[in-house]
Amino acid sequence: MTSEVITTVAEYVAGLGLDAMKERVHDKLDEQKLRAELVNYIERQREYNEMCTIAEEIDFQGLVEYIQNNLLEQAGVRIFDSNSKKRGQARKEIVDAAVECSNADTKEAKCRVATYISICLDIIRGFYKEHHFSMKDYLLSDMIVDAVAEEVHEAQTATVAAVDNAKEQILSKLDNTGSLFSIDKAVDLADAGEVDTIGSSIKKLLDHITLEHPYYPYYGYDYQNGMILSKPLTSEAKKLYPPKIVLTGSVKFGDQYYSDPNGNPLNYAYRHQIPITMEVSKAIKLLGEEPDPSQDEVAVLKGNTVIAMPPKFPPAFPCAIKVGNKTFFEYVLLRTQEILDDGTYVIGNKEQGGRFHFEIRINPQNPNKPDFKINMRNATNKELLKYAQFMSTLSREKNLHIYGLELREDIIAGNINDINYKTEFASLDEEIDFLERVCAIEDYFGVVLSPCGEISNREYEAVLYISDLIRNNEVRGTWSKATFTGVMSQHFRNELLRMDNKLYMFSYVGTSHVELFGAEFEFRFMRTFKCARMVDFEKVKRKAEVLDDGDEIKITFMAGDDKETIDTLKIPEKIESA
Repeated sequence: MTSEVITTVAEYVAGLGLDAMKERVHDKLDEQKLRAELVNYIERQREYNEMCTIAEEIDFQGLVEYIQNNLLEQAGVRIFDSNSKKRGQARKEIVDAAVECSNADTKEAKCRVATYISICLDIIRGFYKEHHFSMKDYLLSDMIVDAVAEEVHEAQTATVAAVDNAKEQILSKLDNTGSLFSIDKAVDLADAGEVDTIGSSIKKLLDHITLEHPYYPYYGYDYQNGMILSKPLTSEAKKLYPPKIVLTGSVKFGDQYYSDPNGNPLNYAYRHQIPITMEVSKAIKLLGEEPDPSQDEVAVLKGNTVIAMPPKFPPAFPCAIKVGNKTFFEYVLLRTQEILDDGTYVIGNKEQGGRFHFEIRINPQNPNKPDFKINMRNATNKELLKYAQFMSTLSREKNLHIYGLELREDIIAGNINDINYKTEFASLDEEIDFLERVCAIEDYFGVVLSPCGEISNREYEAVLYISDLIRNNEVRGTWSKATFTGVMSQHFRNELLRMDNKLYMFSYVGTSHVELFGAEFEFRFMRTFKCARMVDFEKVKRKAEVLDDGDEIKITFMAGDDKETIDTLKIPEKIESA
């Protein structure tokens, strides 16, 4: 059938809906919109009109002429009559006249005419509902739709037999002509390279048996992977009759069977984000609430084991963790990780990786009392320091905020009353001070210190001393007696001989080798004695006169009234270069 005839039919059907109602609701109809809807429906039938069987053929032009010239005169006001018998008579006249004028001589052709009219009137009825006609107008329009629907029901009752007859005719015709359904002919076509002809024949068969589908015109049949499947034909199909698969069998999580008779294994799998394993004993596919006429798709599942992952929790969202207005952790990706049986949400950042693992437990029934935990994995000293500072501030202020960076507002906020932080030091403040000193040493000397277990007094004192040198530029101490070993040289000899036995302030530069918390490093320092007197001064001078250059000499000093020493890492350039 040509596109011109299809367009004519579409225009006629649109006119049917408009003209039949114009005396009552003409001021309420959007003619262009309704006509577009009806034309769209007729256009969708083009494919089926062009490939119908002989038994299904109708005279569309004759149908159009009947409607244009005679329909209103025959139907008139009677189709709106409240009397069901009169409506029935109107229905019969509409269908009989449409059948006659379209030369629909077979059951198949009559079914097509009745189906087209029914669907078009259904479109019109839907249009009435959408545009909120008055109840009176709606009831009047519904009468004729229901009446014609009765005729369609009768026609559909004969559809199965009609389609069977049509298939027999098709098969007979194909066999008589040696077509595809003669296997020998199909082989000949394949050998001749006429695969398109084979495909066309298969498609025509599927198109015709589609009319038998219980959800036609929303669903039809398709052939995929050796199976006949239900295929949606319109965008509304899945909305009206959504497909779903129902499985029956034994459910396992890991090696354990799920045995809660009142529970929902799918819900359990989702809440705990674990795969569900089912040993399938029965499988059925539904379209809406009724079985799909084709069960090939699920038949392969029977007797097999199905493993499925539940839907994933929503993606992680970036947060900052604060105490009051102070931010301690700038970027933490939090995500729901589990939902416990009591409804408690377990939220954490395991997927983010890193050394800090945050866990927040919150129950929607009591959202103001979240449970907050932090676990650390292989944390550096700087990270340990940050954690200690965070816990110290939280223990004082108790005001925790989980701030959504994208939302720019708190996601969780509340007071934390129970702060459980264990420290090996006398106090948390002492631990913080120690970690600050360790970090200062690491940064200055470029080393990694690993304090673990019990810290000795020697190690602790070393940390205090070296960090004070770094942070304060000097360390002051006291002394009473000190002995030094020098190497004689002419310059050294001359300096000793010029000295007298007075109190002197003197400095020396030395190198300290340190082994501390698994690290080894050296540093040069200068120590200054503010008040010193040489022991056995005259004896030292006599030794200096007789010793050769390169010989060692020991010199002892005693502290004077001022017993202070000053150590520093800042060695004057002139001394360093001497």
